[in-house]
This record gives sequence, structure tokens and C-alpha cells, in this order.
Amino acid sequence: MGKENFRKGLHRYLEKHAYGNASSHHLWESLEEVSAKPIGKMMKDWIEQPGFPLVHVKKENDTLVVTQERFTYLPNESPQEWLIPLAIRVFTAEGGSKTVTTLLEGKSKAIETGADTAAYKVNPGQNGFYRVRYHEKKT
Repeated sequence: MGKENFRKGLHRYLEKHAYGNASSHHLWESLEEVSAKPIGKMMKDWIEQPGFPLVHVKKENDTLVVTQERFTYLPNESPQEWLIPLAIRVFTAEGGSKTVTTLLEGKSKAIETGADTAAYKVNPGQNGFYRVRYHEKKT
């Protein structure tokens, strides 16, 4: 969503509900209006479900395949899914880097990183509330 959209959404929420009653969904609606992102659905997933996700990451050629499941130490098949905003820092063989952002909707997603990808780091600033498990390519 970004800092600026958060600020604008919060301002819109406070103006709209000044001197009145409001619920949390009113804040999500205001943030969604200014950011054009599914904030309401995302917050419903994160607030109304127990636990948090484990994101599996596997490199296949020029693509990262990410999948999600509920994080648990014990065996537990769970159908839970979250809308997960992902940030991925991609490093090139030449020493450059870029950050790719995307929204993981559903169980899995393929993300193109480019042929010159040397390394990558999911959740580089540790801002996302999820665990990451990297899977090595078997040779």
C-alpha cells in the first residue's frame, strides 16, 4: 500500500467518521479506496483466521514458484489461505538488484524473475508476517 496511501487512507477515514462511530471495516474501506488494493479481504484473512502462513519458495528456471500453507510445528493439513503481500529482492549476476512486489492470492503463484537472477531474498526487510522456507533445486 505504501506510506503515502496509508496516510491518505487514514486521513480519509478520520474525516469521514469525525464525531461519529466507526468500525474497523470503515478503516479498511478507506485504505482500499485510496490504494486500489483488496485491503478489506486481506485484513479479514489475517484477523479472522488463527495462525499465520509458511511461504515455500522454489526456483524453476527464470521463475520463482511460491506456495502457502498454515505454519505449524505439528502435522496439520489445513485449507487456510491468506492474501499475502510479498516483497522479493532479486540480485543479478552483474551485482545489481531490484525489488519485486506481488500479492499471493490462492495456494500458489509463479513469479518471473529473469534469466540473470543470481540470488533472491523473500521478505527482505522482514516486514511481512509470514515464515519463508526455501527449497533447493535437486541436481
